[in-house]
Amino acid sequence: MKGVKVGHVSFTFGFNGRKFPADKPWLANTLDADAVLAAARAARAAGAQVVVASLHWGTEYQQTPTPEQRRIATKVLGDPAVDLVIGHHAHVVQPFEKINGKWAAYGLGNQLARHSEPRGTTEEGASPGSTSRARAPAGPSTARNTCPP
Repeated sequence: MKGVKVGHVSFTFGFNGRKFPADKPWLANTLDADAVLAAARAARAAGAQVVVASLHWGTEYQQTPTPEQRRIATKVLGDPAVDLVIGHHAHVVQPFEKINGKWAAYGLGNQLARHSEPRGTTEEGASPGSTSRARAPAGPSTARNTCPP
């Protein structure tokens, strides 16, 4: 991003009821705040100037972040290793919140989903704004999904 080295770490709370295959530990990172921070610190040690944590978390179709989402966001953004948290999974837009001077986008909704039957809030998506300055993500912006049928 204009000469800034960006690290991106990704974790999930689960697999929508499916079991995590024990013989494939490389498949995904299990969500744990300490593990997110360890990966973010490794990204920094590898040269990242900005680190984004993508977290698959929360409760589907619930627009309010869970207490667990808030707890993890507070811990992760309380550490200098992570600059921005971007959440996924709820299929609805969840709030953006500034924590310790950094942004948590709890849930981006459905960016490109198009359902055969419109489902209200599941047709919406949000996109966090950004700048090219290292360690200075901009505030959020939201937009209604306007993809043609």
